[in-house]
Amino acid sequence: MSQLCSINKCIRASRGLCDCCQKNLCLQHLNEHNALLVAELNPFTDEINQLGDRLKTLIIEQTTSSSRRKLQQWRDDCHRKINCLFENKCQELDQIINKKVEQHRKQLNEISLKIADLINAQEATRQDIDSLNSAIVHLKTQMNKIEQIGCRIDARPLVIDDSFVAIRKTTDDELDVSTISPAYSTIYRPQGSHLSLANNDRYLLLHMNPNLCLFDREMNKVKQILWNQRTIHDMCWSSTLDRFIVLGEKTIFLISEHTMSINAVETIKERDWLSCTCSDTVIFVSTNELGSSIIEFALVPTMKSINEWKCPITCTRDDYIDDIVYKKENLALLIMNNTKKSLRIELRSASNLDYIWSIPLDFNFQFNYLIILTVIYGNQAIDYRYHNYTEMTCILQDLAAQYPTKASLVEIGKSQGGKSLWAMALSSYAPNQHVLLRPEVKYIANMHGNEVVGLEVLLYLVDYLLTSNDTQANQLMNRTRIWIMPSMNPDGLELSSVGDCASTMGRYNLNNIDLNRNFPDYYGAALQSSSRAPETSAIMSWLANVPFVLSANYHGGSFVINTPYDRYYVGSVSTSDDDDIYQMIARSYINLTQEVNENCLSEFIGTGFVTRGADWYEIVGGMQDYGYLNYGTIELTMEISCCKYPGGNLLASYWNYNRDAMLQYLFQAQRGVKGLILNEYSEPIPSTQVMIDNRQPVVKVTPLGEFWRILLPGTYTLKVLYKSNTIHSRQITIGNSLTPLNLTIIISSTVYLPYSLMTTQALSSTGVTPENSRNLLLFLCSLFFISFSC
Repeated sequence: MSQLCSINKCIRASRGLCDCCQKNLCLQHLNEHNALLVAELNPFTDEINQLGDRLKTLIIEQTTSSSRRKLQQWRDDCHRKINCLFENKCQELDQIINKKVEQHRKQLNEISLKIADLINAQEATRQDIDSLNSAIVHLKTQMNKIEQIGCRIDARPLVIDDSFVAIRKTTDDELDVSTISPAYSTIYRPQGSHLSLANNDRYLLLHMNPNLCLFDREMNKVKQILWNQRTIHDMCWSSTLDRFIVLGEKTIFLISEHTMSINAVETIKERDWLSCTCSDTVIFVSTNELGSSIIEFALVPTMKSINEWKCPITCTRDDYIDDIVYKKENLALLIMNNTKKSLRIELRSASNLDYIWSIPLDFNFQFNYLIILTVIYGNQAIDYRYHNYTEMTCILQDLAAQYPTKASLVEIGKSQGGKSLWAMALSSYAPNQHVLLRPEVKYIANMHGNEVVGLEVLLYLVDYLLTSNDTQANQLMNRTRIWIMPSMNPDGLELSSVGDCASTMGRYNLNNIDLNRNFPDYYGAALQSSSRAPETSAIMSWLANVPFVLSANYHGGSFVINTPYDRYYVGSVSTSDDDDIYQMIARSYINLTQEVNENCLSEFIGTGFVTRGADWYEIVGGMQDYGYLNYGTIELTMEISCCKYPGGNLLASYWNYNRDAMLQYLFQAQRGVKGLILNEYSEPIPSTQVMIDNRQPVVKVTPLGEFWRILLPGTYTLKVLYKSNTIHSRQITIGNSLTPLNLTIIISSTVYLPYSLMTTQALSSTGVTPENSRNLLLFLCSLFFISFSC
């Protein structure tokens, strides 16, 4: 009797084994399953078509841009070396000629003295005359040679053949180590030092025979202790234990960064250990043997074994695990097989050691620890050196292309010299658009082209926000859209020179305009003006289109944070209505900067490195006051280096000084209150503003009905203004939190529509509108020195 179809309730006879489900099916179900398999081919067709389209639209210039930049860098390096040799030889030539001239001058003086002596004595022999004539002829001959020939130059032709630059095709499994940043600093270790090292956010621990040494971020040795425990196989850092963990030959040790004390872990049995790595709660350790095991130890309350994986789960019997690194719930294993001369990286789940993927490596490549760090951590994309405009542009474009879901590069305008003014928008989602109630914040640098440290630290910040797994960085990316403009004055940047600490070369734009004296000093100014720089106009247009809540502008030449006002608008008063906010966020920034070693600190040490702009020196047309008075944006001007363009070897220090403070500053946009102001139809109400406790300036409500107001803890009166008339008022209480009070305020159209019919003829006849009327009052107050609240 024939077998029935395996499909439930089917009574037809089976006709064959189905490739899809491996069951005996009837003809009808065989056809149905075959149709399912054929349907799965369609997505493959779509993918092939998409890949074909990609090949058709592939632009060779873009694909090879990175490699071309490396070739360009090689050519530039060659030119620099040639130029350097040329300058050295020119100096050598000058020295030779100067030496000859000095010799001839000495001979000339000797002849002159001899002639003078003979004249004074009124006695001369034929021999004296002949001797003088011979000396003068010889001197003439030598001088003629110098004037006509100078020095002989023997120069061999420079020979550069094709072997100087090799272009190799990359293989599918090859790691591109050429992208690893060059060394920031080098530490030379004595012979007999063990190779392992470990670091935390503050220090680097390494063995320098015979001591264990602790280095700070600037690579200065700060502590050391004698190591007399023989071999060191590996090291790692545990933030949970607040200790470095060192694998000895058979014992595990804990090292305190504070006291450099060395303590053996008594709760772990001695074994032949090879490599270690930590998560927040556990440490993973591999054994030094063929068919290596991996043991997982709990860190608290005591270190004890909780899991052990052995061969063949970890590796084969003739493999051993040379290195191990934990990251993001995964373990990377560097596995070596000396018999087969093979080397590979395997990525495993840290919870159960399940296999994820593997990469084979060149067995002769010995930078084992470096490889794992490159695969798991990635490397810093931006090295610690100065970058010119072209390099800065390439970095921003590359990062935007590499992280399209988190970065959007925007040209907000052009400089006087036609260079793009780049602003990078960063966020975990939709960086290319404004999201309802997500605050907008920004950093700007290099407004003065010769003040360059800010440009570099902002490039490092972009890289850090895109690549770091730091909790703060992730929270910022999730909760805000962060705009970064590394250079507002790229033309001035190109005219500036490293080491120039105080001159004005490069400060101004190409039209010799100081951009921080070029903004309108009144409300409602037109975006275009014959005296306004294109850089200024671009920023004004940007501010008009993006509702920035918080901003900072990096400068150099001093060490201080500058708050509004930059000029005395009323009498000799430089204090804004939001001075309490400015003082708090400025001092929070200063308190979070790392210890700074600068030579100008004494100027503002008495004020805690915070000053109101006008109290330092008064300026007109500053960007800080413009953004604050016109849009209510809380903005600070930050002077972060005493030298305007210090040596590039200090850039890592400036980044370390400012990094934590830069991140925390952006969180200040989450203070206070935010919300929506809508009518009964859930529509935004045009021409509305928000005022807090009669503070000026008021904050404009966006076309979507949004508003934000940074506030310190306390109770305030919030007013909604429609065409300068109060249409809503309420008490709000703000807590000491980085989560803002979130309001939705519904105002009936019957409340505000009557005001839309009101005219302002009396005001408009004098050329004043409700929008700029307060500015006129401030102006009149400053003329007559009347001290009252305007």
